[in-house]
Amino acid sequence: MTRWIQGVLLRGRARPATHTLVAFTDEHRDRFGGVEPICETLTEPDCKIAPSTYYACKKRLETPSARSVRDEGLKEWIQDVYTSNYRVYGARRIWR
Repeated sequence: MTRWIQGVLLRGRARPATHTLVAFTDEHRDRFGGVEPICETLTEPDCKIAPSTYYACKKRLETPSARSVRDEGLKEWIQDVYTSNYRVYGARRIWR
């Protein structure tokens, strides 16, 4: 089992990113009986991920943060300011 995980996740590299571990857990959670057994098994090849980290990452993917929602609104507003001023304003003027 551990050798298989090393071949799939690590492939001779350092620890994989959290989103990679979450995707791996999503793919195999039915096969191994849930999230917790996979997290326990991943500690052996030094790919530690806590179940709480898995669930927090899933929650972040489902609901966008307040900052990202605000940024999307600002992008539209910045584009309007830029186009209404003949597309000649630079970043400093638009910021003001």
